[in-house]
Amino acid sequence: MGGAAERSRDARFSPDDRDLLDQTRRLLSVVEYSEFEHERHAALRQALRKLRDLERRTGWQLPSPAALALEKRARGVLAA
Repeated sequence: MGGAAERSRDARFSPDDRDLLDQTRRLLSVVEYSEFEHERHAALRQALRKLRDLERRTGWQLPSPAALALEKRARGVLAA
């Protein structure tokens, strides 16, 4: 996603919440690219925890298509 689009989308969140989003994105990158199974598992657990925290703090919910894609990816990581 382009930087301008990402900044625009994230503008509705407070700076602390944007930091949480950035941490989640970095963790999901580890899930995607790490060669180490234990690292992928740990990063996925942390990313899901951060998303739940963001939802609790802001009332925002991950859009259904993104939630389904994340769930599918999680099954692949956990099955590996």
